[in-house]
Amino acid sequence: MLRYSILIILFFSFQNLWAQDRNTIIQQRVEFIAEQSENEEIDLTNLFDDLNYFYDHPLNLNSAKYEDIQDLNLLTDLQINNLLNHISQFGKLLSIYELQTLKYWDLITIQLVLPFVRVDDKLDQLHVGLKEALKQGKFEAYFRYQTTPENKKGYNDVPDSVLASSNTYYQGNADRYYTRLRYSYRTNLSVGVTAEKDPGEAFLNGSKKGFDFYSAHAFYKGGKYIKSVALGDYQVQIGQGLNLWSGYAFQKTADPSLVKKSANSLKPYTSVDENRFLRGAGVDLGYKNFSLTSFASIKNADATIVTDSLLEELEFVSSINLTGFHRTNSEIARKNALQERIIGSNLRYTKRNLHIGLAGVYQGYNQAYSKTIYPYNQFDFRGKSTVTTSLDYNYVFQNINLFGEVSRASHNGSWAQMYGLLMALDSKVTMSVVYRDYAKDYYSFYNAGFSEGSNTQNEKGLFLGWKIKFNNVFSVNTYMDYFSFPWL
Repeated sequence: MLRYSILIILFFSFQNLWAQDRNTIIQQRVEFIAEQSENEEIDLTNLFDDLNYFYDHPLNLNSAKYEDIQDLNLLTDLQINNLLNHISQFGKLLSIYELQTLKYWDLITIQLVLPFVRVDDKLDQLHVGLKEALKQGKFEAYFRYQTTPENKKGYNDVPDSVLASSNTYYQGNADRYYTRLRYSYRTNLSVGVTAEKDPGEAFLNGSKKGFDFYSAHAFYKGGKYIKSVALGDYQVQIGQGLNLWSGYAFQKTADPSLVKKSANSLKPYTSVDENRFLRGAGVDLGYKNFSLTSFASIKNADATIVTDSLLEELEFVSSINLTGFHRTNSEIARKNALQERIIGSNLRYTKRNLHIGLAGVYQGYNQAYSKTIYPYNQFDFRGKSTVTTSLDYNYVFQNINLFGEVSRASHNGSWAQMYGLLMALDSKVTMSVVYRDYAKDYYSFYNAGFSEGSNTQNEKGLFLGWKIKFNNVFSVNTYMDYFSFPWL
């Protein structure tokens, strides 16, 4: 009788969920993830795109692979492993309501994923011709306009002579223009162009004849041996973010279940951050349980170039600007002044609950980076290039998830390392432990390791966290983090 009562309660809960409209459902999930991450800077564009896709094409849990379920961004590795072990032991799910029998899935988890999954015995069509893909694909066009009614001093109308010689006034108006055109077919094919003008940047005045920033990509995913190919702008994520992690990632939060990152080795770039992406080409090859991602990128970055007064041919970079703004004369002068080059490979062995990865990445500039030395930054990177090598792992056994990464920078032999544990004591209690040790002189161009600081550098710490769900309304997240910064 109790079992039938639970089924009835779940039925009415699901009926209420289905009654919600599409936008509300997706917005609630995005807000849930954003609140858990507690990171205002994270870009949620890709998350919106993924959930929109799965809403239109629910994931069949009976045939989904580990990485497919990870793309939902709503489940932990322990919950995914719990589901796959259940299917392996008892056979395919007969009904969506069978999810309630999973040990580490509670009602809230089921409600979160329900609109984006399905359960049936039908096989998804794996191989689709180009003609059918073009016919069944979806074209999207986004246009956004924002303005600020009360302008800052920089927007004052001044004579052209003042505007040409001053760094106080902006070259453009206070409006922000954003547009994105994209064609996609499932998660297998994506071609798009994104453009943006920030407030204060010129648009159709002076020498400017369009947007300040353009991004374009072509992306294919789904082959047996050629698993994915990226051209144009794309992202690469490796391990736990110590070696290379383009794009933003969740940082330390009060939710202990989010201490672990799930890397997406290769994905298209559709955002407007003008720095944290790669530009060039990447390919992900697969054979049985092995995968090899290789990539190359050449793109420009904003920087201040200094020429030696005695040797005019000797130039170096004194600072790198990551704001993406090109409003004043000085900001415009720094635009695209430095060339960044990145080449790397990531070899991975994956067998559902076990992952081992080995990566090597060359990162370099066409000019030497030599910023002014102060006591607090004397161990920061200086030079033209470095090679970072790393080893990462992830292992799930029943209710325990072990993960970590070790990385080394070649320019000075410095190390960064982190080791973590996630343990689900039952469906209502989760515990996490993370130890990290990042040398004061460790450096990689793009990183996103678990840390208290803003960079994967100069930090040691031990994190202990608990998440306790009392019922469907009340829960408690609590953690203790003992950390120190060896240098200033």
